Amino acid sequence: MKLLISWSGKQSQAVAKALREWISTVVPETNPWTSTQDISPGGRWFDELMRQLEQTDFCIICLTPDNLRSPWLYFEAGAIAAKHRQAKVCGFMTGVTPSQLGPGPIAQFQCLESDADGTWSLVRAINDALKDKAHNEGLLKSSFEAGWPRLRENLKEALLLYDPRASVSELETEQAEPEYELAAEAQQLLIAGAADKHGTIMMFRTMQGLHLQAGGREFCKGQDARSEAKWQAAIRSLLQLGLVEARGHKGEVFAVTAEGFRVADELKTARSPSV
Repeated sequence: MKLLISWSGKQSQAVAKALREWISTVVPETNPWTSTQDISPGGRWFDELMRQLEQTDFCIICLTPDNLRSPWLYFEAGAIAAKHRQAKVCGFMTGVTPSQLGPGPIAQFQCLESDADGTWSLVRAINDALKDKAHNEGLLKSSFEAGWPRLRENLKEALLLYDPRASVSELETEQAEPEYELAAEAQQLLIAGAADKHGTIMMFRTMQGLHLQAGGREFCKGQDARSEAKWQAAIRSLLQLGLVEARGHKGEVFAVTAEGFRVADELKTARSPSV
């Protein structure tokens, strides 16, 4: 089972590293992945991350005092939820309490504290996600109890990396916000969708052909197959990048994600003439 461990900041990175080394020994049949250890030097990290998001079955978001405002964690969690709706997403809180999460995007997922009870619940959830490959819970509990003291000490060491005097930019994230190569059609759609008060894009077919609407504009008219293919490709690219997500089951309504709004704002700024 592909298991992605998401982190941002020094503390969170240390927690992710400890979990990566620990989980595969406690729960066999798991394949933990983190960007630090599993992308080779010189590799195109963003492309590789997007490939991993496509394959992820279970995601652990390492929440620590130095990254609660990190947009990077929100991006990864949102991309996983948009790309793979069957994937399980769980926040792992080290040095953080549920009350500190507030009403943000992470709060929609199950979040567990990194004490013995919370970590055991995480292990059980991972084991359940293995489905027909799940391990006997008695044996799993014995493996957990044998390995827990080592993980507990590593988590304590991770908390020591927190520097309350650090600047906000240092606390939020150590990874740059991703940059996207969007076709002109995808850019137009995203900006129009973000301008809509409901943040939605509509795509449906009538006797007159394919219709693609956002922000009060019609982007695809008539029955020209070349034009339809071009705009459908724009929707697919926005979906694949997690900038929009499908709503409903008919594939006709798409909603701009939090990351999509951020990218749309950047695109609008870049297009605005300088004063």
